[in-house]
Amino acid sequence: MTAVIATLSDRRGGWASATPAERAVAFILVALMLGASGYLLPFWRESPELSHGYFAPLAAVALLWQSRREPNHASPWSRSWRNTVVGVVALCGFGVAVVAALAALAQGPLHSQTAFLAGQLVAIFTASTVLVLAAGPDPLVKVNGASAGAAALWWFSVPLPSGTLSRITLMLQDAITAGSLHAVHLFGIPATREGNIIHLATTLVGVEEACSGIRSLTACLFAGVVLGGLMLTGFPRRLLLVIAAGAIAVAANFVRSVSLCLMAAHDIRVQGFWHDATAFAVLGATAAILFAGCVALAPKDAPVLPRWPASPQQRHR
Repeated sequence: MTAVIATLSDRRGGWASATPAERAVAFILVALMLGASGYLLPFWRESPELSHGYFAPLAAVALLWQSRREPNHASPWSRSWRNTVVGVVALCGFGVAVVAALAALAQGPLHSQTAFLAGQLVAIFTASTVLVLAAGPDPLVKVNGASAGAAALWWFSVPLPSGTLSRITLMLQDAITAGSLHAVHLFGIPATREGNIIHLATTLVGVEEACSGIRSLTACLFAGVVLGGLMLTGFPRRLLLVIAAGAIAVAANFVRSVSLCLMAAHDIRVQGFWHDATAFAVLGATAAILFAGCVALAPKDAPVLPRWPASPQQRHR
């Protein structure tokens, strides 16, 4: 934990310049992240769509470290306005904590809804901590897009409540199945649909829950938050990348579904190798597109003109 704190606070002015209150808040934040990671570990281990959660605490620390290199949007705030914002965020956190405790009592600590609320609590506490630590003249962290990403990434590192997850999964299944059927018809291949199953001439292809795209959607949103926070600057560019990450995930999964249908229509066995190979190909292509998008959106450094030594006359002006 000490090493993480040292990395988080390694800045001009040094960790030694921080007040005892700032140090205590920073330690509490890191302790909460580590504790939440330990609690969420079973979900990350058992749910393939959440396996990226292993990187959540490291990514959060990296984004907080990145925030120190960017302007502090809280600098122009008055003290009363800053205290009001901190109070509102803290009040929201208290409300979420109460609901999470009630959910743990009613449904158990390892229920998906309890874990979802725990993730929201970590996100809110991260945001409130950043607001507190950004108040000083030489802040440990700053309020900007990077620190916002450190809080937002926890949204995509926890399981959704079962009801919400089922609705999103069914919506994606229906959209992928209907879109794949229309695409197959455009290629001149006869096919019919029965629920989430596409009947071809000699075989059938089923769009299961795992093939709905929910796994790649969650992972791509997480990747969009992290890559955008580390490679881009400003809120608009980062928000655009996160939105694009979700759209790319859905589109890539649609291309994968159509490809499997076309292979099945040509008597290629899609179970096994091709099913897994196309999944990994989609993830790799999505990651490459997101990285290319970050490079394209990243601000270009302005050319630095050479500065010649001032003449004696200029020095005396």
